Amino acid sequence: VVVSSGSPALRLLRGVGDGTFGPPVLPAAFGTLPGIITDLWAADLDRDGDEDLLVQTRDHGPQILRNDLSSPRRWLAVDVVGRKANRSAYGAAVEVVGPGYYQRQTVRDGRLHFGLGSLDRVYLARVTWPGGMVQNLLEPPVNSTVEIEEYVKVSASCAFLWAEGEDRWELVNEVLGIGPLGAPMSATECFPTDCTELTKIESHQLRARDGRYELRLTEDLREVAYVDRIELRVIDHPAGCEIIPNEMFTGPPFPKDRIFAVAAPCPPRSAVDDRGNDVLELVRTRDHRFPTFPLTAHDGLAEPHS
Repeated sequence: VVVSSGSPALRLLRGVGDGTFGPPVLPAAFGTLPGIITDLWAADLDRDGDEDLLVQTRDHGPQILRNDLSSPRRWLAVDVVGRKANRSAYGAAVEVVGPGYYQRQTVRDGRLHFGLGSLDRVYLARVTWPGGMVQNLLEPPVNSTVEIEEYVKVSASCAFLWAEGEDRWELVNEVLGIGPLGAPMSATECFPTDCTELTKIESHQLRARDGRYELRLTEDLREVAYVDRIELRVIDHPAGCEIIPNEMFTGPPFPKDRIFAVAAPCPPRSAVDDRGNDVLELVRTRDHRFPTFPLTAHDGLAEPHS
């Protein structure tokens, strides 16, 4: 810890390893002090593994105090470069973990310096980016500067089924959600694949044009759809009944392809969210109105809600 007030104007409190500091000293390695100090920054300016000081003085402007004190203690410097986050990775958290060692710093103004003491091995350097993604660098070498560049993961999701209705195209549903090829479930297992799917299309979502119905299967979220057969089934049912396919997102054993006719549906009589708001009118009918919930600072994530 560097203290720049009192007399003398600059003192160094060296940690002794048990959470306390030794008596204040002025290391000879910093040389002669250039007058009254009004501000200071610590950084490894000459990149030799120890932190130097850039001081702002009242009478002589900015001055560099180089730390030339040779020490057998080890260190690790980490540069983080954002891609999806801001380029300077401002706000990213960096953790360094080793045998009996843990230290965490937040990126504020450039390179981070970690003093390792006598540690000769580091297990990992972990970055939690402002967007919430966690990225690990395994076993970075001690007494070195490493750069961790943000890995931009290409996210993907299900294909979309669209139908041409009376006056516009309507989104029917996401489809093929349980049919991924090689989606990892663990380090050694892939998610099992259900090769068939039933998707309901409401009658008002289709309009014949020149005797033909037009449906579109799009891959807006980058997944590649493998489809070898699509059937359009027309279900004639009594008025007042609703047709519901026996389709669900689940693991094996997968449900059989069945269609149920349901009459006299029972809409909810009450609906309250976790903040006490009455959301009944938003959930009792399918009208593209939905209850809202608080978002987090991380992309695609929300606060816990119900």
